[in-house]
Amino acid sequence: MKRKIIVLYHRQPYEEVMVNGSTIYRRDAGKPNGIIPLLKGFFSVVPDGMWIAGSEFADNQSVPVYERIDMPEAGAACTLKRVPITKEELNCFYHKTSKEGFWPILHSFHENFDCQKINWENFVMINKRFAEAALAEADSNTTVWIHDYNLWLAPYFIRKKAPDVKIAFFLHTPFPGPDIFNVISWREKIIESLLCCNHIVFSIPRYIENFIAVAKSVTNISIKQRKKVTPYFSQSGNALSEPVVTSKVLFDNRTVQLDAIPVGTSCARIDQLLKDRRIKSRISAIRSQFQDRILIFAASRMDYVKGMDKLLECYSRLLDRRPELKGKVVLSLVAVQPAAGITAYDQFQVKIRQLVARIIDAHGAADWTPVIYSEAALSFEEMVSWFSATDIMWVSSLRDGTNLVCKEFLAVKKGGKGVLVLSEFVGAAVELHEAVLTNPYSYNSMDNAIDQALEMSVQDQEARNRKLYLKVRHSDVRRWSKRLTDLGGKKLNNHQSFALKTS
Repeated sequence: MKRKIIVLYHRQPYEEVMVNGSTIYRRDAGKPNGIIPLLKGFFSVVPDGMWIAGSEFADNQSVPVYERIDMPEAGAACTLKRVPITKEELNCFYHKTSKEGFWPILHSFHENFDCQKINWENFVMINKRFAEAALAEADSNTTVWIHDYNLWLAPYFIRKKAPDVKIAFFLHTPFPGPDIFNVISWREKIIESLLCCNHIVFSIPRYIENFIAVAKSVTNISIKQRKKVTPYFSQSGNALSEPVVTSKVLFDNRTVQLDAIPVGTSCARIDQLLKDRRIKSRISAIRSQFQDRILIFAASRMDYVKGMDKLLECYSRLLDRRPELKGKVVLSLVAVQPAAGITAYDQFQVKIRQLVARIIDAHGAADWTPVIYSEAALSFEEMVSWFSATDIMWVSSLRDGTNLVCKEFLAVKKGGKGVLVLSEFVGAAVELHEAVLTNPYSYNSMDNAIDQALEMSVQDQEARNRKLYLKVRHSDVRRWSKRLTDLGGKKLNNHQSFALKTS
């Protein structure tokens, strides 16, 4: 049976491991990934869809190529199709080419780009393998949704053999301008492959405009339509604001539509968890642990793009500037252990550990530890508990596609007290302008932001969070999923359909 909706993403919904010759799934594998929960939510509105993912066990006769997978935490299910990728191929494809080659460029860290780590032949081979797996399931009525930069060559291979298949691509990372992106030697091939899509979707308008600038520099595209950015997004005043956005281009006699659709969290799942007595008990335990101290919370992967060094440096300055806060404030920092063998991550991990140690040595006391530091991944249930107990949520990313952590925090707070300090270089900042926005590259901006958060009245906190919560509920994962499945309809051709009244 040919599928109407096929999703290509290189990872499976759960971590797959082999035990005594049988495949089992670790449903809480401790590897943070924002895309997998989104795709689970997507399949809650596409129950008959297929998820095509890589598997190092796909060639094992005991492992089925096709398997029906239930995802009860999202109220979803899908048919999983496994594409064989050996451990060696995966290491080259993901850890080297993707993470040490393309990742730093997409996040504007060209100084961390290592062209020698890119194995282009391996990358092409894996993308072609995924494309062929999709082609075997598709016909002219199928929409193939391709997620993220790891598979941005797949549109070319699909279009080459199936000119009538609808292809859509969602980029979950930022997209830089041409001065950064064009460092990549294979820029023309990547851009031309993406332009094989019917739809290309980014998180915010700025990333669309950066893509257009790159496409104009390496191909012959014609701009067919530009529109005023919907009021939902900040149109000016923020680092990533855009007043006007390109919505259609012509390439190779084909119209390509571009859209900005921000990802969302599952408010329904969070609501359900907050009613759970175990979660309530955990929230009480966290609050009891810190007593009357102000709790600042920050959590992300151990990644230089997340700006945890800037956050720690600012916190150290705070304790130097305002010694009266010693013993009255605590920073809980979770920086999840990175994948082994990526040089830039290893170096950054050393830096973060050193900064934490310096703060504790300089400011700690027998009855007070200024930083509680962990590299262990937290379950979603544990994250919800921490969000609820937290006074100040601090997101300091130097670049980020959207960042779901800030939206999850707001969904937990439900318009109640609590402060979100948010880097203006996070994609979500152009949605969540009522947060305390800060420039993580500026000492003064960071210092002023944490001071503002600490001094903000409960009334002001609640007034801001009511507006922010309305936005998070409005653009949750179900709306994101429905907008993707409806892409191409009349509503999506009108950007004003995403406008939101917040007062």
